[in-house]
Amino acid sequence: MKSHKHLNPEAAHASEWLPNRRQLLAAAGLASVTGLAGAQSAYPARPITIIVGFAAGGIADSLARLAATLLSEQLKQSVIVENRAGAGGTIAAAAVAKAPKDGYTLLMASNGHAVNATMMKQLPFDAVKDFAAVGGVAASPLVVVVRADSPYKTIADLIAAAKAKPMPYGSGGAGTLTHLLPELVASTTGANFTHIPYRGTGPAIIDLMGGQVEFVMDLVQTALPQVQGGKLRALAVSSRQRSMQLPDVPTLAEGAMRGLDAQGWYGLLAPAGTPPAVLDKLNAALNRSLGNPAVIARIIGLGSTPIGGTRDAFMALLRSEVKRWGDIVTARNITA
Repeated sequence: MKSHKHLNPEAAHASEWLPNRRQLLAAAGLASVTGLAGAQSAYPARPITIIVGFAAGGIADSLARLAATLLSEQLKQSVIVENRAGAGGTIAAAAVAKAPKDGYTLLMASNGHAVNATMMKQLPFDAVKDFAAVGGVAASPLVVVVRADSPYKTIADLIAAAKAKPMPYGSGGAGTLTHLLPELVASTTGANFTHIPYRGTGPAIIDLMGGQVEFVMDLVQTALPQVQGGKLRALAVSSRQRSMQLPDVPTLAEGAMRGLDAQGWYGLLAPAGTPPAVLDKLNAALNRSLGNPAVIARIIGLGSTPIGGTRDAFMALLRSEVKRWGDIVTARNITA
């Protein structure tokens, strides 16, 4: 397969959208003094709803419930999580896009929201223009895993073998990050990967251990038990910096793709047109919580890293991800 140099992911640097605690607190302080004072003090006067496009129990749901708890504590108002699963998260996104522009209906968005902008035809909303950023919550790296008895000891070994002959890999389904990230690696390195989609990474991992596929790129938090149990070997993680859960495992940026930072990310969006003062108040509340060491530890326990930061930074992340994965979807002719 040809390498598409223009797809080399140099733009999304971790330092641009994974701020440190001091930056989180500074953003919270800045947001707290902006906007219309009247709207700031009046909001929220009733419960807020966070809509999640996936079933309860997954990482998006877990982080939405954490965000709900944090916002409720900061704003002294109930925050409810509502799961509207289906159509790759687009049912939930459509509901939020059409909701009143008052800050009482929010979307827990993920990188799938950015992917859908290109993969899903005739969406009833624009993934960027119909939404306003509240702020990022967390980012979750993927890890490349092979069987414990695999001949591939490093990511360089795996890529070299895949250049010699096609290599099957399993994913959690077409258009998921577990599918698109291997395609990005293939486009950039010239590796020849053959995609085998599954209904979730659980079945893909089972077939990996059974020898039907050669590798899977899964979220760290879901692959970790099998790695720690000695059933899988971790070759590389997709974040720019090493995972705290797998500190001895190198990054893809170290071994194969200089500058890469490709993670699952999660954050809150509101309908476009929501008053800036309301968005600022939500952003400030979120950042105050994400700067708390106990909250940071809790997010790390979920295999993720806090994002936080300004509303503009989160919207910039969304735009860059729409372009990044849109380029991959188009170049590799990926369909849902």
